[in-house]
Amino acid sequence: MLEGSAAVIWRTLGATPRTEEDIIAEVAKAFAQSPLALGSDVRAFLRDLDAQGLAKRTN
Repeated sequence: MLEGSAAVIWRTLGATPRTEEDIIAEVAKAFAQSPLALGSDVRAFLRDLDAQGLAKRTN
């Protein structure tokens, strides 16, 4: 089971394509943090999901 920010990211991905910035903003809102403070961690998690074939990055 995913917890914390990983769970928020997974729920945010959903069926609708989202930009990295949208996802970062959603996580920041959920944890009352600055997007700048969370951006690198969220991007790293998204890269991991992509590398494992669990989420697809689009341009």
